[in-house]
Amino acid sequence: MPIYEYHCPDCGRQVTIHRSFSETSPPQCPICGGGNLVHLISQVSIVKSGKDRTRDLSWIDKDVAHRLGR
Repeated sequence: MPIYEYHCPDCGRQVTIHRSFSETSPPQCPICGGGNLVHLISQVSIVKSGKDRTRDLSWIDKDVAHRLGR
């Protein structure tokens, strides 16, 4: 389930809300109940497999890659 961050102008706090993609109703602030939340842009985390990380290093000289254990 995606995690969204919002700023609530009613109480001035930043809140984190778990919402499914199918929810269509506007979110409400879990602290004050306000409905005027502003969606914030959050950091994204990407998890890669060892194979993908090695592919990302394919531009490195083979000898250097070997010393790095790749």
